[in-house]
Amino acid sequence: MLDRTLNNGMRVLIAPWRASPVVSVQVWVKVGAADEEPNEAGLAHLHEHMLFKGTERRGVAGIAHEIEAAGGEINAYTSLDHTVYHATLASRDTEVALDVLADAVFGSIFDPDELAREIQVVVEELLRGRDSPGRFVGEMLFKEVFREHPYGRPVIGTRETIEAFDRQAILRFFRKWYVPNNSFLVVAGDVDPDDVWPDIQRHFGSLVARPIERPARPTEPPQTSPRTVVGRRAIQESHVMLGWKGPSLDHPDTPAVDVLSVVLGAGESSRLYRALKRRRELVTDSFAYAHTPKDPGLIGAGIVVQGADVSEACLHLMEECLRLREAAPRADEIEKAKTIIAAERVYQKETVDGWARRIGHLVATMGNIDFEETYYAAVRGVTPADVCRVAEVYLSNHGVCLAALLPEDPAIRLDPGAVLSTALRSGRPPRGRAGVVRDIQLASLSNGVRVIVQADRTLPRVSIRSAAVGGLLSEPSHRAGVSHLAAQLVTRGTAAYSAEQISEICDGLAAGLGAVSGRSSFGLSADFLSEHWETGIELFSSCLLEPTFPAEEVERERRMVMEEFVARADSPSTVAFDLFAEALHGPHPYARPTVGHEESVSALRREDIAEAYWRQLDPERLVISVVGDVDVDRTFERLERDVGALRRTIEPFQLPDQTAPSEASVRRERTMKREQAHIVMGGPGVSLSDPRRHALEILATVLGGQSGTLFVELRDKRSLAYAVSALHLDGLHPGAFAAYIATRPDRVEEAEQAILHELREAPDRLDESQVARAKRFLIGQSRDQPAARDGSCVGDGVDGSLWARL
Repeated sequence: MLDRTLNNGMRVLIAPWRASPVVSVQVWVKVGAADEEPNEAGLAHLHEHMLFKGTERRGVAGIAHEIEAAGGEINAYTSLDHTVYHATLASRDTEVALDVLADAVFGSIFDPDELAREIQVVVEELLRGRDSPGRFVGEMLFKEVFREHPYGRPVIGTRETIEAFDRQAILRFFRKWYVPNNSFLVVAGDVDPDDVWPDIQRHFGSLVARPIERPARPTEPPQTSPRTVVGRRAIQESHVMLGWKGPSLDHPDTPAVDVLSVVLGAGESSRLYRALKRRRELVTDSFAYAHTPKDPGLIGAGIVVQGADVSEACLHLMEECLRLREAAPRADEIEKAKTIIAAERVYQKETVDGWARRIGHLVATMGNIDFEETYYAAVRGVTPADVCRVAEVYLSNHGVCLAALLPEDPAIRLDPGAVLSTALRSGRPPRGRAGVVRDIQLASLSNGVRVIVQADRTLPRVSIRSAAVGGLLSEPSHRAGVSHLAAQLVTRGTAAYSAEQISEICDGLAAGLGAVSGRSSFGLSADFLSEHWETGIELFSSCLLEPTFPAEEVERERRMVMEEFVARADSPSTVAFDLFAEALHGPHPYARPTVGHEESVSALRREDIAEAYWRQLDPERLVISVVGDVDVDRTFERLERDVGALRRTIEPFQLPDQTAPSEASVRRERTMKREQAHIVMGGPGVSLSDPRRHALEILATVLGGQSGTLFVELRDKRSLAYAVSALHLDGLHPGAFAAYIATRPDRVEEAEQAILHELREAPDRLDESQVARAKRFLIGQSRDQPAARDGSCVGDGVDGSLWARL
């Protein structure tokens, strides 16, 4: 294969293929629906249509006519990540295709009358697509899975955006993206690279390059709870799809995820077909797939159901998907899946179109075609345990989305929430397999530091957390904010590393390193790949045990904290929560924000910061947890060597007295010129060691979620607010339970009365389903999210009673 680049930046790949005297010529433009702004939704697709509507050299019908006259065909398609224009014809007419495509792709005139007509054509295409229930439910699913990332928008756009386009919008899009340095050419078939290269230079080499500014696509935030969407149409069958966020094509998990999808839903021997169609006869069709594009994609599974048994079929669909988390597929299932994937590669190369498309996809997505060999080698190496592992990682309880399109017949019912709850309750939650995730191991170092280690080889990562009793509880009022400032500085210089060296090491290892000071504790965290174990733990230990608090870094961080005070004062919600804390906790340290106050922070000296840090780093109050791909014994030995040498060098701080909550109601107000009033209402909470804290956490979840009582009653029914929530703050000393709402100033009294009413009525309104749903959500958050799991180990160890229970 010839891989060259023209002087204007356009890459050219020529792949000889002598099986028949045919050639495929394809121009790939690296812009797709995911590169559009929201008001441009569908513009890449409309642009594809317009490139066949005439150039300076060819009329409206001339482009297709010229290719067809040579016995070929021409077409185009738009995807999320790219747009492709392709022609296939006899190899003797290769230059015809090169000439026509260069003219059409880069020389279209975008006639206004043709644009008006083509917009109507696209609208008709849109309406036709909506009449396809399979396509429509797929768009419903993508919209739920990708709420922020543009993958959630349909490629074709919406009727509103399509009909709003004009010639200027088309031209702006064309001039922004359609340049040779944002495109590449693939020629595959019965050609000699040396013979065709001059023709390519003649037709594409004179195109003028322009700088490309590619805005970063929005990042999809983590999904914290199941999502469902149900629609109804005048159709005969029910279409149901499940989806989870999946990896991108370049992710090392992709080969195993592809094998998983084939095991689950490819062919009549797949798990879904055998269980749902052949054995139970619940569905007319079943399928599964892994969509692994340029950015993180989607793992999907779906069914088509006739009759009223939609809930039962949907429940079995969910159970079959989750079953792969618990039991690895049989070896013969894995081998069959590998054969199917390998065969697809062969089948793609049966035609010059398929071969050219494969080359183009690899180049557009990965930048090179060498990835193909790496990918198929990885597929060949996939084991049953690998499939089980990726099922645990991706098919999570909290990450599932369910989309259903049902007939209008009211006898056909589906409660998606109930289906998911039943499936998630009946199946065991994802957990480590034997030999992959070990039990938690506890030990104390020779100096009294408590250590928690859990080997989890699901992923090649290591997380280390330390926590010591401290934070606000360690601060006298005249040094408020000293712990927060210390937390910013422990990673800004040690006896072994400068601040710049620490940053360079972290960047070079793709590691995370940071410290935080909270209400009751002070902690340091490090996250890195297990292959960097030695460097990672050495850097963590250096920051923990030998921070130097350089004077220049102290002043730099102090300036940043001062800037933070300005931002906090400008945030009405922050002001409201600060006023609430002052009113509730009075003289107790919990009344102060963790960042302190301007007067105290401006007066802090370097010596004050160092003293505050070492008063908190008492071995008897320090807990370290290590979770990840580690050897347990080796970890204990290394921590004994490094951290076991820590000695108390200064008298630790004394915990402040607990203050009794006031029995009188307290109200604090501050006037700010804002569009909304921010209200926090609540009262005393409980401490970490109080068993009632779990009940309060459940109550806050019941009240505060998007399906919670406060949300439904105050936002959905009464339109009092956009933002409303409930929260429970605990600590080593009793914390707070509160509700928050932002509403219009003229509705403050109404909002206050509504919150009070809901809080008073909550105990009597709670039902078992709400409590069970909140429990599953909280347990799922703790179990399924690595950060929560890593942090829970160290958090449970800070308090002595929790350590004993652990």
